[in-house]
Parts: sequence; structure tokens; C-alpha cells
Amino acid sequence: MVEVKTEIDQFLKIVEMKLKAQYKNLHQEQTLEIHNVLKKLLEKRKEISDYKNNLSQLKLIGTDCQVFHGSKQIEETIAKEAVVLNKMLEEPSMHEISFKMKKKNNLEEIVSTFYDVGIDRKKPTIYLKDITSQTACQTKKEAGPSGSSKSSTRTVFENEAFAEDSDVCSIVVLQDGLIAVSDFKYKRLVIFGDGGMTEGTVDTSGSPFGLTTIQQDKFAVSLPLSHEIIILDTETCEILWKIDTHAACWGLHFSDGTFITAFRAVEIAFLELHGDICRSFPMKQKNLVYVYKHNDRYFRTEFENNTIHCYNGRGHKVWQFFNEDALGPRNICTDAAGNLFVACRDSDCVIIISSDGKRYQKVVEIKRPKSIYFNERKSKLYACSDNGRSFISFILPQNIL
Repeated sequence: MVEVKTEIDQFLKIVEMKLKAQYKNLHQEQTLEIHNVLKKLLEKRKEISDYKNNLSQLKLIGTDCQVFHGSKQIEETIAKEAVVLNKMLEEPSMHEISFKMKKKNNLEEIVSTFYDVGIDRKKPTIYLKDITSQTACQTKKEAGPSGSSKSSTRTVFENEAFAEDSDVCSIVVLQDGLIAVSDFKYKRLVIFGDGGMTEGTVDTSGSPFGLTTIQQDKFAVSLPLSHEIIILDTETCEILWKIDTHAACWGLHFSDGTFITAFRAVEIAFLELHGDICRSFPMKQKNLVYVYKHNDRYFRTEFENNTIHCYNGRGHKVWQFFNEDALGPRNICTDAAGNLFVACRDSDCVIIISSDGKRYQKVVEIKRPKSIYFNERKSKLYACSDNGRSFISFILPQNIL
């Protein structure tokens, strides 16, 4: 193999030397032609200058008749010179020059004389994963170019329901596999089937931000600009009751019979089902928007300084995460093990952080993701861009970290 490589290198060096020699010769020939053309043009320029001087002298010292005849002669001479110049422009030496290198078709034949090269193709490894009595085809988990893990099955959702300037803030999966998405700018919820088709829209009195399920037949929506949380019937989307929050509440999550919500630049508050605040953690951060609870851990994101924070049940910080792959963190959610998914809008990806905050990995890449939701039962991650134009769900492999 080494001898073959040496022979090929020697052959390529010879080819390179020949090409350089050909290029040098062509360059010298064209340079000479250009000099000759310039010389001719300079001679013509001198002749034209002489004609111009003669005409000026005639006008100064000649009679009208002399000027007339002299001018006619000069005009005829100039016309002849114009014809000569036009012919010069048609000469090949006056054309623009560009060097082109042409590869001969026998290169493959030359190389093949050294060695025969073949291609060995292998079939991809396929796993079948049983999910709630449904069998989904899942490709083997592989490391992507930036450390991301490839998901097995994905669904692309319709985007016609969203405008170019829509502001999608949250996702939640309702009963029967329906998915609700909040469009803050257009004051509505967009409802999708799990297959990606739009099922309808629900108008809200204010701009919806946070979404969370309460029970199988109820879900809640935060309306921060209206200072309220509305609880809706999952099947009919009718409002069952409202909670007056007295201030703008943003991110919303329901766990263990309690709402966890973010009051921007004020606190993370814990509300009972009908709105009474049972406790709170003071948080003065102006970007306190998205919050989430898993067991005795509470999470929030800080999108301006690109950090994710974890707290214990007493409100004491357990860990803080920062990485260049996690810029502009927005919505968050966890898997059953407490690993945290983060929508990193400014990094165009969703990452997962280990429950101890020490490890992370890219999960999927999507343009400007802002809203995510993880369905533990189906091991399915939903991710949506900030304007809703990219909305995709992925079935993820187990033990992704």
C-alpha cells in the first residue's frame, strides 16, 4: 500500500510540474500579445493627437475654404482610423483572457492501474420499540456531528395556523393525544392532533403564555397581561373558572395539586387550585419567565445571561448551568428521571441536562425553539419555534444521557 501511495504521489508531482509549465508558457504568450496591443494603441493615440493639432492650426491661420477642406480631409482620416480601431477590437488578442484547466477523462483509468477500490455497504441497524401497544420503528442512537443524539421517529406539524410574527410560548399534551399551543400575539390556542394536523383554534380573552394540565379533563392557561389564570375543560375548551393573580404571571406548571408560576422580577409562587398563595420563593430576576417542578426540585431559565438554575424545596440553589450550546434558554421540562430538557432558542437546539447539572447533550436541532413538552408515557419530545413555523415531535431513545 505504501509503494502504491509513493507511485501516485510521484505521478501527481509530474502532472503538477507539467501543468505549471503549460500555465507559464501561456501566461508569457498572452503577456506579449497584450504588450503588442498596447504599443499599437499608443501609436494610434499619437496619430490622433497630431490630427487634432493640425485641425487647431487650420482654424487659426486658414481661410474658411481651407478650414472646410482641411476639416473634411481630417474627418475622412478619422473615419478610416475608426475602422482600423474597430478591426483591432475584433482581433483575438484584444479579447478578455481567462485560464481554464481541463481534466482529461482518463484520470480514472490511470488511477485504476494502481489499485482496485470497491464500496462495501452495510444495512442500518433497526430496533423495534413497543410503546403503549403500538410498535414504532426506531433507528439506532448515534452521535451527531455536535454530540447530539438522533431521535428515532419524528412528526412534522402543520404551520398554516401560525403567522410569520406569531409568538408561540408553550405546549401541552391534552387527553386523547391532542396538543395545545399558545400563540401570545394572536390571543389564541392552536389545537393539533398527534399526527400533526390542525384540529382548530380557541380564542382567549388575553394573550396566553403558560400551559399545564391539571387533571385528565382540565388544563390551565396563564394570561399575564390580564393578570389571571383560566382553567378550561379539556374536551370542550370552555372556561370552568378563573384565578385572579393580581399581577402578571408567566410560566405555569401544575404538580402535586399546586400551581407553580413565575411573577417576573418578583417571585416563584405556589398557588392552590383556586388561587390562594401557599408559599413563594423571592426571585428579583427581571427575566423570570419559565419555571418547572420535578419532585423536590424547581427549575427556571435566565435567557439574557444564558443560564439554567435548579433549587431545592427550601428555595436554595442546588446548581447553575451554562454552556455555549445553551444560548437563550426558554421553556423547560423533565423526563421521569429528573433530567431537564431546555429549549435553547439562540442556539437552535434542545438540550438535556442531567439531574445533577453536571452533564448535558444536544437532543434535537430546530430553528429558534422556544416551547417544548415531554410526554413521558410515549417518550416523545415536542419542540416548536418561536413563531410556530417549525413544530416537530420526536420519539427519543431511552437513557439518552
